[in-house]
Amino acid sequence: TAYSTYECDPERSDRIGKILTRPGIESGEPWYQSDHMVFVQQGVCSVAMVTTEFASVWSTTAHTDLDKPELVDPAQLANVALAVRDLVCSLGC
Repeated sequence: TAYSTYECDPERSDRIGKILTRPGIESGEPWYQSDHMVFVQQGVCSVAMVTTEFASVWSTTAHTDLDKPELVDPAQLANVALAVRDLVCSLGC
C-alpha cells in the first residue's frame, strides 16, 4: 500500500508520513484519479492510499468481473485500517 499527500504543508506531510510509516505501507507517487481530488481542488489537505500495484490492477482487474473481495489480503487491510485509525486519532480522537 502506498500513500501520498496533497495540499498539506511540509510539517503536516512529515507528521502524516511518520504516522503511516509501518511495514507494508510506503510513500508513493501522486495519484490524481480518485475522490480525494474533490478535496484537493478546494485546497484541503488530503491523503490518498492505493495499492502499489495500481497500474496493473487498474488495467486488468479493477471494476471488472475479476474484481472480487477474496483478492483482498485481510492482514494488509487490517494494517491499513490501523494506520488510518492512528492518523485520525493524531488529529484529535
